Amino acid sequence: MGGGSSKQRKRDEEALALLKDDEPENKHWVENKTFQAENSLIYASSDVFNELRGLLEEPLGQKYLGQFAKSENSQENFFAWIDMEEFKSIPTPDYRRCVAKNIFQKYIKHGAIMQLGGITDERVKYFEKLIHAPVDAANRKKDTINQNTFVSLQHMVFRELAENTFKRFKESEPFKEYETAKSKTYNKVDVNDFDYMAFLGQGAFGAVARVKKQSTGEHYALKVMSKAKLLKTFGRRCKTFEARRAAICIERDVYVNTVFPFIVGMHYSFQTELDAIIVMEFAPGGTLEDLIKSSPDNHMPEDHVRFVVAELCLALHHLHCMNYVHRDLKPINILLDGNGHVKLADMGLVSRIDDEQEVCLLDDDNISRDDGSSDTSSQSHAVLDIHTTNFKPRRFTKVGTMGYKAPELLQARRPRPLKDLDEDADEELEPEPASYGESVDWWSLGVLTVEMYCGKNIFAPKLMMIMNSNEPEMAELKHITSCGIPSSHLPESSNVSDKGKAFVDGILQTDPAKRLGMSEDGFLSIKEHPWLQGLEFQKLLNLEIAPPYKVNKVVHHEETPKWDSFESMRSDVESVNVESIMGGEGKDDSVDKKNQKYFDEWDYVAPTTFRLELGKQQQRINPNII
Repeated sequence: MGGGSSKQRKRDEEALALLKDDEPENKHWVENKTFQAENSLIYASSDVFNELRGLLEEPLGQKYLGQFAKSENSQENFFAWIDMEEFKSIPTPDYRRCVAKNIFQKYIKHGAIMQLGGITDERVKYFEKLIHAPVDAANRKKDTINQNTFVSLQHMVFRELAENTFKRFKESEPFKEYETAKSKTYNKVDVNDFDYMAFLGQGAFGAVARVKKQSTGEHYALKVMSKAKLLKTFGRRCKTFEARRAAICIERDVYVNTVFPFIVGMHYSFQTELDAIIVMEFAPGGTLEDLIKSSPDNHMPEDHVRFVVAELCLALHHLHCMNYVHRDLKPINILLDGNGHVKLADMGLVSRIDDEQEVCLLDDDNISRDDGSSDTSSQSHAVLDIHTTNFKPRRFTKVGTMGYKAPELLQARRPRPLKDLDEDADEELEPEPASYGESVDWWSLGVLTVEMYCGKNIFAPKLMMIMNSNEPEMAELKHITSCGIPSSHLPESSNVSDKGKAFVDGILQTDPAKRLGMSEDGFLSIKEHPWLQGLEFQKLLNLEIAPPYKVNKVVHHEETPKWDSFESMRSDVESVNVESIMGGEGKDDSVDKKNQKYFDEWDYVAPTTFRLELGKQQQRINPNII
């Protein structure tokens, strides 16, 4: 697994240079150069190193090694390696700095709860200075925290694991159990691993039930999606296999790639012959819609609104940094955990935006939502070659929920295929296509902000107005225009501050170029808005600030399952609404071998799920944090 390519050798050299030049010398790890200092820590010179590296990539291997390390009180190196490996995958600088501080507090500083051995005073001072260095506006783009911040320390931890804990683990009974379990199950879960407790809801692509994992007692939200419907909805109009697979598996892939405190976490994905299934964390605090309705007169106080908006801003910014746009932000898609923290959910309409390509992938489809809104565009969904280096791929499909769609989404137009353009008739050429990107999420957030204040969505037109119109998007756009200045609709009883009104008007600019979040400062124009000043975003990311409101937490102690099996749950749900929930339409839902290949990579176990299997949540620095 070590190796060979020039690119890898270059990464090795850069990482070794980082050890020498950027950090104080520590002979414990600098002298030994039998390893390759490559970013993913793939060691070339030792079979033991390679074996351990492979085991640490498997959730099942993590589980058994973690249990063994815990049993002999040597878990600090194991957990440190896991945390530092996760740290390297964080794409957003603010969250990366937050996690770096946690790692320092947990493993490095003097008196840390899981302090690593072999770290000198000089080493501690180096990390303390690095991590706590102020990041002002001038140096924001030169943040000292990056994916390589802990690379040499991770090498030290890995060697300690390999030479001590792992060596003893291989001679133990738990290692034999691990090999047996690996040969039988290989990190898989199936429908028989859960008790089916209660029905949670339904969407355009699946039904959601609350389930309890039999081996741990942990409660999750299990979403069942018909493979046939996913194939029919997403798989027909993409040109390549990879584009079709990406469209069909978009929700699963987004959850895998966007691990974040304010986005619902996915623990497992697996499948049956008919269904694609994802198992997400269960949010017992209900939805934002529930929180609005529980407020006096449905008007949330300003400090409550500001807190929700701040956490949603961070969640959306994280999605945008991963090149995703949500496109369906609304109260029922925003869940709350037991303490009231935001959990952005329902990634079914998420789409990827890739500014680096010069090809426009028109991979969306006619998607109907539960409220009757739909994509009414009829243009071709083929891949269009755009012969200009300035073209920035964007989305064109009019998806989402009525009342939350941004003006630019309602006006979106697809470009015509180049072969249809008549170069001799300039006046008849298709006008410049109108597209959209992450700006639509900021608009929807503005709509939510007003809704939290007012208790209703002022941008949602009357349904009859839409039904009686030949151009529903234009009718909805006309209604938005008629609303005038957004802040003028805020109720006087809510005592909204001038800063709050300015935020509402700024984020609900109908021109996306003038909207908060879309200026040259980007996300900073939102984060540093006067209305949000005073909120410490680093503490928000670290969940160190308690929500200013209480939620009606769902209690589920010693409940009897509603269904005795997955099959009975599926049958019961199907009988309510076959077409909208499970996609059956009374036809054969089977998937042939040709189409099954789109689900070959569906099965997944999250790397951190082993912690739940160990009977513990992710450790926190301060156990008193709410």
